Amino acid sequence: MDKKKSGRNKIRVIESIPYSQLIFLIASGKNYALEIAKARGKEDSSPTAKQLDQLKKRGFLISKKERLLNKTLYLINWDRISQEFVSYVHDNFKREYENFKKVKITLKKKDKEINKTKEKLYPDLIRNIEDKTFETSIKRNEYLNILLKSTFSLSGEASLNKTIKEVFGDLRLDLTMPKEVFYLKEWKHSKKIQEESKKDVDYQQLNIFREICKGAFDLDTRQNLIDLDNYLMLKYTLRLYPESKIIKDLVKSLPKNIIKEVNKNHPGFKERIQEISQNSSKGTKPTENKGENAENANQNVFLSTEKGKIKLD
Repeated sequence: MDKKKSGRNKIRVIESIPYSQLIFLIASGKNYALEIAKARGKEDSSPTAKQLDQLKKRGFLISKKERLLNKTLYLINWDRISQEFVSYVHDNFKREYENFKKVKITLKKKDKEINKTKEKLYPDLIRNIEDKTFETSIKRNEYLNILLKSTFSLSGEASLNKTIKEVFGDLRLDLTMPKEVFYLKEWKHSKKIQEESKKDVDYQQLNIFREICKGAFDLDTRQNLIDLDNYLMLKYTLRLYPESKIIKDLVKSLPKNIIKEVNKNHPGFKERIQEISQNSSKGTKPTENKGENAENANQNVFLSTEKGKIKLD
């Protein structure tokens, strides 16, 4: 993993806007220090030349000396870019897969079936990630390299305020799109080409990699969004159904970090849960409010605590 020491901080090339700018501009066809500097709005090319040399030392660039023009030509080391992208996708998948295994939420029947499918599929993808042969092959994959070159060359000056890591995120999303979006299907010979592609090892590897991209993005997760959904679900259940044992069921199914956040922002939550638990164990039925008055009353629900009453906003 590439890192740059800057005082106490460590900056990765793919997370640096200045370094990313240089790589995008070279990918779009600007190969000399002076023209790259001008594209960045700078007249003096010396600082740019120093940054280019740093990128070369870290393996992101290759340089060649042009004798006739007496200039240094800078080219991208696409093997290194591919390595970084594959590592980025694999790391995301592994992290989110771990979250997927930990998070247990109440699911509808249809969603449970989808989850069963995922539980069978994802371990196979993890095995591919951990397979060094597959990892080496995908980093050198012909089609993946074409995608990276095309993505970076199109970024060019349009992405001067983005990092390589952000562009990686965009590309990962592109790779999650259904195969049907590709223009190949519009060509009259596409069926024959698709049949031949099934025999192409590189193409099949790319399809496995696309599943890894899709998995990392679509593990029922985007963990931050799931956490937010769970938080809102519990908060508004407390507001709209203050007497219901639904709250008790939610507490059993939600992750502890969500329970903690709700309790932190709405003190008295624990006491309310204990009260609901005691009532439900006695066979108390949930209170139902009907009509317009109930709707208005539910907008300002207070939780009883030893310290007083807490309003849920």
